[in-house]
Parts: sequence; C-alpha cells; structure tokens
Amino acid sequence: MKTDLKNIVLTSLFIALGYVITLPFRGVMVGGIPLGTIFSPMHLPIFICGLLCGWKYGLISGLITPLLVSILGGMPPLLPSGVVMSVELGTYGLISGLLYHQLLKIKHPTLRLYASLIIAMLVGRIIYLGAMGIVITLGTYGAYRLDTYLETLFIVGSPAIAIQLVFVPLIVRTIQTRLFPNETTQ
Repeated sequence: MKTDLKNIVLTSLFIALGYVITLPFRGVMVGGIPLGTIFSPMHLPIFICGLLCGWKYGLISGLITPLLVSILGGMPPLLPSGVVMSVELGTYGLISGLLYHQLLKIKHPTLRLYASLIIAMLVGRIIYLGAMGIVITLGTYGAYRLDTYLETLFIVGSPAIAIQLVFVPLIVRTIQTRLFPNETTQ
C-alpha cells in the first residue's frame, strides 16, 4: 500500500510537471517550427514516471498529460495532435516501465534503463505514426504524409531525443539513489 501511494503521488506530480514544463514553449516558433516540437518537453516526465513508477503509472501519466495540456493550454490542439500524443506518450510510459521493471533481464540497472528508454522511444514513435495516419485518414485534417511525420519525429525532434537520452537516465538514477536508496530495481 505504501508503494502504491508513493506511485500515485509521483504520477500526479509528473502529470502536473508535464503541464508546467510546456508553458515556456507555447506559441514560440523557430524557423516556422513550434519549439515544443523540437524539444518535446512533455515527454520527459512521462519517461521518468514509467521508469520510476512502473508501466501502469507510466501509461496513465502518458494518456492524461497531453489531453490535459491540450484542454487547459490549447497546445497542441486536441485533434488530431493531442489525442495522438496521448496514445504516443501512453506508449512511452507503458513500454519504458514494462521493460525496465519486468521484461529486460539486463543485470546492470543503468544499461537496463537505457535499453528500456531507447526501445520505448522507438515503439512510441512507431505508434505515433500509425495513430496519426488513422486519425488523419478518418478525419478532415489534410493528407497524411509519412515522410513529413518521419522528418518531424527523427530530424526536427533530434534535439528532444538527445535531451531525453541525457537527462532521463540522469534524473531517474538520481531519484533512485538519493530519494529512494532502499528501493532499488533489480
């Protein structure tokens, strides 16, 4: 029960952080590209939540945060981006938590953390591409251009990928060793 309460509190914190961390990025453009697209700030707390709290909490935080940001902040627009990001970030939280806590049998926690993060990043982006294709095909949001979305996810978003690969493991390991030293993930 104590662990459940801790995870609920942390998940709530990460959802709130997912909202707050997007505030400086709203409406800011760089070369016609939204700054949030380049840095993907909302992704950070979702990965951290999945890795620290496990797949259920990562999934919940990933599903809720983009919808909350869309509804309260207006960016990204709820349709199609907010809904698709909800699926994408839910996948990030689910996969990172599932791999790190249950599936990957890598003994070294930092290597397991990186493997979980990288696999979750790839799977989440694939899910994003599929979900965006479905939503655009079903709606009236224009033509689905796979090449445009691939470029956005992997080229335009490359600073976000680098930031996630540097800061997520650093933050997770710091929280694990400094705040919860008696709760190591084996």
